[in-house]
Amino acid sequence: PGHGALAMAPNEAGAATRERILAAALDLGGREGLEALTTRRVAAEAGVNLGLLHYHFASKDALVRETLQSFVGQLLATITEAGDSLVEAPPSAILVEIFTLALGKIMDRPGLVFSLISQLVGIMAKASVEAGAEPMEEAIRGHECLGFLLEAQGILVQRIKALLVSSLGQDESLLARRSLQLFTSLLHPLLFTPFPRIIYGFDLRSREGMRAYIEGVVADALRAP
Repeated sequence: PGHGALAMAPNEAGAATRERILAAALDLGGREGLEALTTRRVAAEAGVNLGLLHYHFASKDALVRETLQSFVGQLLATITEAGDSLVEAPPSAILVEIFTLALGKIMDRPGLVFSLISQLVGIMAKASVEAGAEPMEEAIRGHECLGFLLEAQGILVQRIKALLVSSLGQDESLLARRSLQLFTSLLHPLLFTPFPRIIYGFDLRSREGMRAYIEGVVADALRAP
């Protein structure tokens, strides 16, 4: 037993170090965007030497890729767990919880969200100039970070549609439009900060304010046409 415990220790220590580096990258990227994720800055943020960072992440590209995938993965896991824990609740309550948590995660790390949007816009601009919509979709699906984001959103859309059915029925076009409205309601407050508060009166600086905003958005989404 003693030898087994000793054998596990280096692996556990290595995993803990890797997680610490990734957490530092998430925090730094969340504050300042992907441009801030130089290996030196992340190593300093994590409190490890540069050689140790490179042992776990071979390049800056690898670090950026895993940071974004971790961010999207954590967001997806949080939303999925919230939905699962409220499985007996009314669809409106589940939707409010899911989207309040999602908005909180997004507002906590705006730098990563803006970086994802910037990459998406860059791909769309390049593809639209070169060849149009189909290559644009292929480029997004083939992108190592955006493809993962697209897959995660696809999973969430199916869950959201299932929660909308009880109020809206089986009209696929209507379900798709209302799902899209819910998802855009997450990005608009971030993209137009501080305008939601100054112009529209939605104060999203607290969780209570976020929840009140999402409750209204969900009520609109569930309203029969």
